Amino acid sequence: MPIAAQKPFTPREAEVFALVCQGLTNKEVAAKMFIEIPSVKFHLTNIFKKHNVKSRAQLLSKASDESISDNEIRRFRDILNEQ
Repeated sequence: MPIAAQKPFTPREAEVFALVCQGLTNKEVAAKMFIEIPSVKFHLTNIFKKHNVKSRAQLLSKASDESISDNEIRRFRDILNEQ
């Protein structure tokens, strides 16, 4: 089941996911979202649990393997732009 069709992301998880997909580090994600690094880690842990992965690399690999569509990526980016 594609990532976007599994347990839905909260708005913050979607934002973290979109930034991670852009290649940002936890520190860069935290700075961009104006949150602390432990908060980024908290959201990533929730994302990992929802999608049965153990690392950022597995998450990105799964997203790539499942061919998240450009529309889905745009939706995550739109969430970023709305905030």
